[in-house]
Amino acid sequence: MKPFSEILKRYSLVIGIILMFALTWPIDLANSGILPIQFPFVVYLFLGWGFVFASLIMTGLTLGRDGVIALLKRFLIWRVGIRWWAFAILFGAIPAVAVLYFSNLFGGLAAPLAGLKPLSSFVPLLIILFVAAGMGEEFGWRGFAMPRLQARYNALVSSLIIGLLWGTWHIPLFLTEGTIQSQWLAEAGWIAPVGYAVFCMAWTGA
Repeated sequence: MKPFSEILKRYSLVIGIILMFALTWPIDLANSGILPIQFPFVVYLFLGWGFVFASLIMTGLTLGRDGVIALLKRFLIWRVGIRWWAFAILFGAIPAVAVLYFSNLFGGLAAPLAGLKPLSSFVPLLIILFVAAGMGEEFGWRGFAMPRLQARYNALVSSLIIGLLWGTWHIPLFLTEGTIQSQWLAEAGWIAPVGYAVFCMAWTGA
């Protein structure tokens, strides 16, 4: 029988992803009312940080202290050129517009451009997303899972897998009353989660 440490290293990606879901989905499912559990409000604010804990735990168990330090240092990589910054920030608009177009095409909710708010109004949202997702979710998706996937697959396939997992992780939001996703489901039907999954895969590929 193989030692436990060897099993952890061999299946670190799968175990890590399972741990990410285990440390986050119960909170999301409780918020949707599916699980009869009540968490303090602050827990919901830092929901994505379950990815951080899962990533650090698995990296520490399989790669040790040096691995954890290397993972943390990935947050300091920012000198990648202005074109890549522009691509990462603006590329998401393409699949977002495509999803809205196909939603309208299949009888879903039309989104009038006249109702869009000025870009400055999205700054607080971007800050919240950076803290909750950039320093939370993406720690797990891009920091932990992506390098392990790219050790087996090319960048495109790895991005599609991450995007599919990302879309799956957000399913509870479609079941939570009052969220934007639940409104999409009510108004656009099945095209909403499918379109969202497409958006996730395209955005992750950026």
